[in-house]
Amino acid sequence: MSTSAFFYLGVIYEKAREYNPAIAVLKQCLTMDQEHFGAAIHLATLLANTNDNKKSAKYFRHAQKI
Repeated sequence: MSTSAFFYLGVIYEKAREYNPAIAVLKQCLTMDQEHFGAAIHLATLLANTNDNKKSAKYFRHAQKI
């Protein structure tokens, strides 16, 4: 599967409020492409919404670097 497929699958899970699968898929996308801004920012936002602030800040910083 391509990084785009993982990204869009993560967005679909996010919109369906399936947060744990969305987080897992977006992490997989970033594993494949560390410079994928969309995956980083969506992952950071999801983690913030699930009150995982430490990890959220990590991905927001990563998105800023991209």
